[in-house]
Amino acid sequence: MREEELIQALLGYFKESERIPVGPGDDALILKAYTGRPLILTMDAQVEGVHFDLKLMRLPQVGHRALAAAISDIAAMGGIPLTFLVNLELPLHFPLREVQELYEGFHELMDAFCISPGGGNINQDSRLGLVITVAGELPDPRRLLRRGNAQEGDYLVVTG
Repeated sequence: MREEELIQALLGYFKESERIPVGPGDDALILKAYTGRPLILTMDAQVEGVHFDLKLMRLPQVGHRALAAAISDIAAMGGIPLTFLVNLELPLHFPLREVQELYEGFHELMDAFCISPGGGNINQDSRLGLVITVAGELPDPRRLLRRGNAQEGDYLVVTG
């Protein structure tokens, strides 16, 4: 099944809400916060053998790529990242020093965006995987970027 087919099949499970002006089908979720600024939530998965090959990439590169992909979704909506969560899927007997190497890959982006992890989850799997959830905010709701709303004169920015 293709990703777009799967998304279409699952859309019926989502309900409309005034707190969620932008729902499924875009790069990230927009959530109206009590602060008045909309929050943006997104998550991105990176799985060994699907998204990366450890014969071709070092662990810090995998970590960097995983966080960059999720931050990119926040930027695609016109937002700025606030924090991120990491769901680690680790093979049995995965060494602690290798987990630390994975996290070392986050540092450049953490410094660039002045963010740090806000938590996460760890579970066992047959292969290495990361699911990164990034929470961001939309500083100016009038600047919300959506797929298909580009106009002549707009900048096109490609990340990572």
